[in-house]
Amino acid sequence: MPLMEQLGLLEDLKKISKVIEHTTIFKENMEVMKEVRLKDNKSLLMINFFFLFSLFKGALNAMLDAVILANAIFEMPSSSFKHIGSAFNEYYQERFPTMTSELASSQQMGKVMAGQSRFDTITRHILLNYVPKWFKEKNLEYTASYRPQATFLPMVENRGTLPVKAQKKSKKYAKIISMSE
Repeated sequence: MPLMEQLGLLEDLKKISKVIEHTTIFKENMEVMKEVRLKDNKSLLMINFFFLFSLFKGALNAMLDAVILANAIFEMPSSSFKHIGSAFNEYYQERFPTMTSELASSQQMGKVMAGQSRFDTITRHILLNYVPKWFKEKNLEYTASYRPQATFLPMVENRGTLPVKAQKKSKKYAKIISMSE
């Protein structure tokens, strides 16, 4: 089964892919896309996904930061300075390692995909034409498995077949739900 189907994202990806083809950023980067030998529409779909995925990684990280911080704030027993500080500390411990690796990955991918030097061109050609499909899928699987959710809302079910990294459950939300039943 293709990776996008395993993640439960294939239909969403097809919709997004059609929209991104008409954006200015995509048109400006068509030279990069021309270097890739496209054999079928699936290749174009995957390239659109990787382009989109790296393009909006900053916005994605901002949303993930907001979710993790909201979870930490929700779990605070009171609004004292001590509890606010511990909420930010909890956020930092959970988010900082992932965020720094994502930032480094985004910087490297941006340099490879938009770089103008001969080395960047060769690296881009190797990455897009010779890196095995299983390696790209494994990398995407690792990235897509980190999907934190707001713990103060009902959890969204996993629509795909790939596992999602475990997330700490909200004790406060569980208590609220048990009281309402």
